[in-house]
Amino acid sequence: MYTKTIWVNGEAPAINATNLNKIETEIEKISSMAINPDDYVGTDFEKLQLAINAAISGKKDIILSRMYDITGSGTLMLSAKYGSRGWTRFNSLNNGGIVKSDAGFMFSSSTADTSDFMFNNIKFEGHLSYAVKCFDCDKLIGISTNNCYFYKLYNIFYNGSATRYLQSISMNGDLIFQTVEYSLNCNGAFNTKIINILQEVGYGGFFKHRGDAGTYNYCAGLSIIGCGVELIQNSGAPCISLKNCRGVNIVNNYFEVNAGGGIKLDADGVFYRLSIKDNHFNQDTIHPIVWGGTILNGLSSGNINIASFGMHDCDAITYGSVIVNSDYYDPAFPDVDTNKRIRKEDTFDILTSTEYADIGGYKAQYWGMATRLTSTLDDVAFTAGETKQLAFVFKEEIYSDDIVSMPWIYDDVNGQIVTFKHWYRSADKLTVYFPVTNNEASSISIQRIRVTVLKPMVSIQG
Repeated sequence: MYTKTIWVNGEAPAINATNLNKIETEIEKISSMAINPDDYVGTDFEKLQLAINAAISGKKDIILSRMYDITGSGTLMLSAKYGSRGWTRFNSLNNGGIVKSDAGFMFSSSTADTSDFMFNNIKFEGHLSYAVKCFDCDKLIGISTNNCYFYKLYNIFYNGSATRYLQSISMNGDLIFQTVEYSLNCNGAFNTKIINILQEVGYGGFFKHRGDAGTYNYCAGLSIIGCGVELIQNSGAPCISLKNCRGVNIVNNYFEVNAGGGIKLDADGVFYRLSIKDNHFNQDTIHPIVWGGTILNGLSSGNINIASFGMHDCDAITYGSVIVNSDYYDPAFPDVDTNKRIRKEDTFDILTSTEYADIGGYKAQYWGMATRLTSTLDDVAFTAGETKQLAFVFKEEIYSDDIVSMPWIYDDVNGQIVTFKHWYRSADKLTVYFPVTNNEASSISIQRIRVTVLKPMVSIQG
């Protein structure tokens, strides 16, 4: 790259600057390249730790070109950046990654809220006989994984402290295989997005929110979208287990043959604006969605169970109700809803109507806004001046804020007048009683008396 330089009379000649700009360009190119741990000396663990330190301080990426074994060496430490924000990226070449075959975390930090680390196409391999966990979320936040492969791990993201939580965690396009416990297990979760993940064959579930204690024992801004979870073998581990939520979306996921079911809400939990929409289930021994606790603005819409089984189990709900809209499942297997917590609406039909011949009544739903119930008595006979307590039976409980009405009744032929004063309910809330009086001086028989109940979709339970 240099032209030949000749010294004359012992003096150095002027420097030939030809191609110096090319040299500078090559130097800049080399200095800007990602860091390779194999450029350092030591064990795989030592090489990785030195590479991580250099990448953080030099604001460079790390390239993993093979599997690095850190078994028996402890946990790799990520350091805080203190105001110098920006991703430190771990990238894979030739399916590079990290393997650990003893208990403990692969990554942690000595400082809480250490953040801004991205892992692209990395393989993380644990061991089925040891509790190998990937990320210590008592210390780490702001972690992004993209198209990574997690194999034989106990947990991927784990937060154990009652005062800590998952924060700004992003998973996109990852593959999870043979997880021992839940892939994500936390006391709380905030701004966490789990998108397009496939988890197959394992003993642990997908996402578990424990909500143990503390100020941050809830989920807010949590989204689980477009994921597939199949063949989870633990009957005690539903794919998604939640305790306390404020604005959570579970949308367009695929759940197939999971022994613990699909989605389960804790019986002691509180759930504000939980939306479960357009999910696909194949569950034939357990209801795919098990509701519980206090439900405030709970919605199930467009979900499908293709197996010969129902969809909802609502018996663990202690307060509130669930709006159900356009879910599809085998009608031969009804929902478990002893306490009538489901409010069904169908946005695809202007009117749906069901006849109950045994009480001479109907149930009709209008535009998902209200439900109209009727109950009828035929050929009711009164002696002169008689008052009767007429009993109208319904298939659903009548609540204190429902609108209950019966018209002034008269005989079509004779114009004979009867009146009523008020109505009241039976103890089980399924029968409405009206005291009806014949005001005529002679006996009468009324061909048909009908009571109508208008139930709003959002109703006070009382």
